[in-house]
Amino acid sequence: GRYREALDSFQTARRQDTQCNGSSAPTFRFLVAEAYTLHNLHRTHDGIRLLERHISQFERFGQEYHEVLGELYEFTKAYAKAQAVYANGLRAFPQSPMLHYRLARAAAAHGKKKVALRHLAAALALDATLHQAAAAEPAFHRYSLSLTMNRLLGFSFVRRRMKMLEIYGAWLIALIVLDLL
Repeated sequence: GRYREALDSFQTARRQDTQCNGSSAPTFRFLVAEAYTLHNLHRTHDGIRLLERHISQFERFGQEYHEVLGELYEFTKAYAKAQAVYANGLRAFPQSPMLHYRLARAAAAHGKKKVALRHLAAALALDATLHQAAAAEPAFHRYSLSLTMNRLLGFSFVRRRMKMLEIYGAWLIALIVLDLL
């Protein structure tokens, strides 16, 4: 709730950080926190501009930079831009499961099924713990009838539907029994 105060603090810290041990890690963390604070103040585009303006200072944080910037573009529903940011990050960090996952998510939200499935498969191959997150991700639900998507996610969509059918079937039987009484 106190995002305005947080934003003022981040901006002050960023201005004063040049005196801090010469380390770019705190500055980068402040910058990311400031960008997300701007997002929470419904100023996501300002957060994007802030990151884009300062990226040259933070080359060693390239993977995280691409994750944050891409996510901010996703928040604004600029899925094509998010995909481009994630794809650019993958050129430098091809073994990043999170960049593959986020590219898959942005592609799915943008209706790019082949790209989404290809990058989701890569993400899951690199990090099997992403299965549960992918099964719960709303962007992937549009492909819940896809055999390929179900194979990737261990048929979690099919199992969920079967469970719902069991519940509906039980209710239907209960209603029929009650109607007969």
